[in-house]
Amino acid sequence: MVWFNCKLKRIYNTLSHILQSKPFNEKLFRQDLFEQIESPFADFFTDYAIDPQGDTVEIAETLYDRYKEYVH
Repeated sequence: MVWFNCKLKRIYNTLSHILQSKPFNEKLFRQDLFEQIESPFADFFTDYAIDPQGDTVEIAETLYDRYKEYVH
């Protein structure tokens, strides 16, 4: 979700500049978006546990209950 928020914020800021009659440089915009948001997100590595932690069935049920309206 953080990635979308950062990307949308950057897009809205750019649109705000355009609405103020400032020139839009698409190549520069795409380069900035890639370097500042997309590349760091793609290069982000985190170690995750390989052994289950907690009651996995209970966690699965909790997640299902939370998101079931989006599944069907």
